[in-house]
Amino acid sequence: MESLPRALRDDVRPGLVRPVRRDPTGRAGPTDRQVRSGKYRRTSQGLYVPADVELTREQRIVEAAAVLPSYGGVTGWAALAWAGGSWFSGVEADGTKAPVPLAIGPRKIRQQASMLVTADTLPPDHVVELDGLPMTSIMWSLAWELRHAPNARRAVGIADMAAYSDLVSRSELQAWAADMLPQTGVDNVRAAAEMMDENSWSWQETALRLVWMLDVGLDRPLSNRAIFDLHGRHLATCDLLDVEAALVIEYNGKLHDVAVRRRIDEAREELLRNHGITMLTVVDRHMQDRAALAEILEDARAEALRSAPAQRTWTIEAPPGWTPTGTVAQRRALTDVQRARLLGHRTGAAA
Repeated sequence: MESLPRALRDDVRPGLVRPVRRDPTGRAGPTDRQVRSGKYRRTSQGLYVPADVELTREQRIVEAAAVLPSYGGVTGWAALAWAGGSWFSGVEADGTKAPVPLAIGPRKIRQQASMLVTADTLPPDHVVELDGLPMTSIMWSLAWELRHAPNARRAVGIADMAAYSDLVSRSELQAWAADMLPQTGVDNVRAAAEMMDENSWSWQETALRLVWMLDVGLDRPLSNRAIFDLHGRHLATCDLLDVEAALVIEYNGKLHDVAVRRRIDEAREELLRNHGITMLTVVDRHMQDRAALAEILEDARAEALRSAPAQRTWTIEAPPGWTPTGTVAQRRALTDVQRARLLGHRTGAAA
């Protein structure tokens, strides 16, 4: 009786299928006839899955991992995604799918279009198994992705998005960077360790913060810090906050174009204005020109400083009973129930 390739831990990773080799008997894999009929799809040299298996991000990772030799692991963005990194989609800016990076040390395997084989030195203590697949450790995977980032700004974004999913803290990355020997991309790792923020909620928030810091030359703003009135009532949590200037900066993506969301944004802006806080909204077209955006930010801050009332009716000091979630350590300490209640509003998703 013919059988399909074995699912990969259906209790943990439902719907994923391991690639298998052909089998003339049809018991452990497809027969030649099944392959020729189009019922199976080739995933790599000599390996197949049923043609109707959806090529999701996770399935791509499973298919790439199937070619690993006895030593090695999935690394980079793919390992971070497999470990729970929601922002690591494996899709390039132009919409093409990024190859799945595989770390195999000095061994050699055939390069294939859907994967990127790297022969970097891979210490045995940084090879782990996670839900049935061999992976490099979180820190090794992150460092690999940072070293291969096109520039330091992108590296900071990668570190921020790893922190978003609580995969790494700033202190952990700083310790890793301090121990690194001179090698290609080490400056990216050090820049990321220095400038990352553990409470950025999207790639664009990070990009906006870096324009504020690097192009305008201002001090680091607070990311997603809760703002309260003087009675302890929560007013808002905004993307970036400059406490000195009483200025909040919001990046509004396409989600905010919906009429209901626009009304919510307008009501929040009015609420903050009534408490003496200026709000600047940045949209996609502003992000296309860093120099122009830097001018907008600089002008907004100058105006906010001029118009801020002498007496403030707001604070960032949390009232008693407020559970802070601004750091990786604080979020790691939450229970599952607390995570669902306190972090469920974050919109992080593979993108």
